[in-house]
Amino acid sequence: IYQKTKYYNGFIPFKIRKKLQKREVVYPEVDPVQRRAFEELLNDFDRDGIKVIFVQMPGYLYARDGEKGLKNLELLKGIAQKRGIPFLDYEIERISSVNTNPDLFADWIHMSEKGSEVFSKLLKQDLEALLNGEQKR
Repeated sequence: IYQKTKYYNGFIPFKIRKKLQKREVVYPEVDPVQRRAFEELLNDFDRDGIKVIFVQMPGYLYARDGEKGLKNLELLKGIAQKRGIPFLDYEIERISSVNTNPDLFADWIHMSEKGSEVFSKLLKQDLEALLNGEQKR
C-alpha cells in the first residue's frame, strides 16, 4: 500500500506484476459518441479560456506490437493539430531512455513507481520549456 502523502492529487503507480513480455493486444475502436463528447469538452475548454496540452505517456518500446496500435494516437494528433493544441508524445516522437528501460515499467505499458518518478521529472522539464516558449527537444 502506498502512502497517499507521497502522491499529492496524482497518479499512484501499481507494483510490478510480471516480467515484461509480448501479450495479446486489443485495439479498441473509438466510439463516435465518445469522440463527439471529447470534442465538446474541448469546445467548452476553449470557450472558457482553458489551455489544454495533450500528453501521450511512454510505453515500453520493446513490447510494442508494430504500428497497429497507433491509429488512436494518430486520431488524437489530428485533433491537436486541427485545434492548435500542443501534443507531447512520449510514445513515438519523444522516445527516451524511459521507453527502453524495463525497470521503469510494471508491465508492458504501465510505469512502475520508479518509472513514474523518472517520467514526471522529464515531463516537468518539457512542460516548463513549452510554457516558456522554448524549442522542443
